Amino acid sequence: MPMPNENSEHFLKQFKLLGQAYTGLDSHFRAFLERYPSGRKHCAACNKEHGISKFRVRTKEKGLLRSLCRESDLARGRVVYETSKKAVMQNVSKNKNAYRTRNRAHVQSYLADRRCSCCSRSGDSENPLRFYQDPTLCEQTVTMAAGGGLSLEAVDLAISRSTVLCQVCLNQKSREELGYLRRLRDTLLSQNPKSTILSVFKKDVYRAYRPRFNTAHGLPMTSEQRAHVESLDKSVGHGDDLILIGSFEPFLASLKEAKLSELKKSTRKALKRLRKTLLTTPDLPTDRDLN
Repeated sequence: MPMPNENSEHFLKQFKLLGQAYTGLDSHFRAFLERYPSGRKHCAACNKEHGISKFRVRTKEKGLLRSLCRESDLARGRVVYETSKKAVMQNVSKNKNAYRTRNRAHVQSYLADRRCSCCSRSGDSENPLRFYQDPTLCEQTVTMAAGGGLSLEAVDLAISRSTVLCQVCLNQKSREELGYLRRLRDTLLSQNPKSTILSVFKKDVYRAYRPRFNTAHGLPMTSEQRAHVESLDKSVGHGDDLILIGSFEPFLASLKEAKLSELKKSTRKALKRLRKTLLTTPDLPTDRDLN
C-alpha cells in the first residue's frame, strides 16, 4: 500500500488525531455521536449526567456505551471482586483458557491453507504466517480478539480486517512504516518547530510489542519488556501509537520529580530507555537523574 504524501495538509490533519488521547471512542467516534448527539449520557448508578468519554465502550460498531460511568463501573466491579475474589478468579481463568485454546485453534486452521499476500509463500516454522493490520485503524486485532477470549465472531471480524503476511514481509513492512513515521516526524518538526513532539518508537521492545498485536499466537512479552510498555502506557497514556503529538511539559516535569530510587530496577531501566526515545531537549532529565 503506497504511503500518502507526507506534505499533504489533509494527511497531516488526520495524523494529528493520533496524538489525541483515546478513550475507546477512536475510529468509531461518528457512530457514538450519532447515538448521543449531545455528547452526554446519564449514568444509571450515580444518577448523574457525564460526557460520553466517561463511559466505557460496549459495542464500537453500533456506537453503544455501558450504562454505568467509569467510576461507578469500577466501584461495582470492586465490590463483586472483593466479596467473591477466589471464585471470580477461578471462573475467569477457567473460561479464558478454554476460549483462548478454542480461538487459537480456529486461527491456526484458518492459516493452514493460506499464503502470504505479498510473496505467496506458505508458512513454516522458520517463516510463519502473521496477521498485519493498519495501525492507524485503531481496530481490534486478531491477537487481541483471540488471546482475549472473545467470541469466534469477533475473531473472524478481526481476521477480515487483516492481511496475511509471512514474517519476512511483515518485518519489511514494519521497517518501512517505522522509517516513514520518522520522516513524518521530521516533516512536522520543520513545519512547526515550536511544538513538542514525543516520538515513542520503543526501540528494543518494538519487535516484541508490535507482533503482540499482529500475530495469531500472542506470545507473551518478558517481564522487562512488559515493564517498559506499561511505563509508556502510564506516563504517556498511549499504548499503541508510535508518534504522539501535543504538549508534554507536565510529563517531563513529573519524570524529573519522581523518586526513581524507590522504583523497581526494571522500571528504572524502562524510564532510561524511554528517555532515549525522546527528542533531545534541554528539559529532559540527565542520566544521573535516572540512576
